[in-house]
Amino acid sequence: MKKLWLPLLLAILVLSLILAGCSQAPVSADGDNAQAGDQASEKPIELTFSYFGPEMIPPGHWSKEAAKRVEEKTNGRVKINT
Repeated sequence: MKKLWLPLLLAILVLSLILAGCSQAPVSADGDNAQAGDQASEKPIELTFSYFGPEMIPPGHWSKEAAKRVEEKTNGRVKINT
């Protein structure tokens, strides 16, 4: 009987964590999220990516191309400095 308690307790703990993790968060209706999104869109996000090799080998070239594509796809909201 003692050996049954530990697996049963662990199963209950795992199930309660799964249920708590899968529950939906309450949604606010006051519009605070819309204002925060407007403020965030004013200033572009700048990221820095560095590669230790020269630009002329494929990974160096791909990093430049990837940075250019990210900037195009995000309409300039995200800029990656390489």
